[in-house]
Amino acid sequence: MPRKKTILFLTAFVFCLPVFGQRIAFSLESGGILSRDQRFDYFGISYYRKSYFLGADVLVSPKNKTSYVAGIHYLRQGYQHSTCYIVAPGANSNLIGKIDQLAIPFLIRKKLFNSDQLFASLGLYVAHNVRAFADVPVAIGGCEIGYVSDLRPMNKLWSAGSVVGLEYVVHQKERHELGLHLRYYQGISNAAKPLFVNHSAKPVQRRSSIALNFFIRFDAYNAGD
Repeated sequence: MPRKKTILFLTAFVFCLPVFGQRIAFSLESGGILSRDQRFDYFGISYYRKSYFLGADVLVSPKNKTSYVAGIHYLRQGYQHSTCYIVAPGANSNLIGKIDQLAIPFLIRKKLFNSDQLFASLGLYVAHNVRAFADVPVAIGGCEIGYVSDLRPMNKLWSAGSVVGLEYVVHQKERHELGLHLRYYQGISNAAKPLFVNHSAKPVQRRSSIALNFFIRFDAYNAGD
């Protein structure tokens, strides 16, 4: 299936779910994201790719305190590391790997401390690889290593992972809410593929990301109105 048809199918699948509850709401969110892959230290901030985050969710709340969320998240994942290149004054000598994915998460969302403002969520996601490339610095000297800019042959088209989150509703009024999301994405499946079919060494790559986002949510249906 061509890439555009795949993306359209996933979008329609999420937003046409035949779900019914006491409340159905749609949200848009945007913010910042930090990401790395397992080759680099969790606490080495210099290895993280820093970018922006975009997402859209559908929230369904039955009569109990548990609600369910499905969404589409544009995960701008990746990493960065130093190189042995000598670059022009003022230029960045780091290589930045950029792996952008369209993720479809399915989450369970529950209140914390019986609060109407604080929620925790947990779930899984599947992701489709949209882009995979590296910004390689322009060398004017240094080592002779040839870094690869096209990362598509090294990355699988599909991957899966888990996601946990915290949500704080800052403002509530009638049919809309404003708030903050903190989410952590951890790859479960191996996102790397071997460069050679019969190669004995199988590369392993699982990415993790943390995103802090501002969201706005609108009620499409609320039985309490």
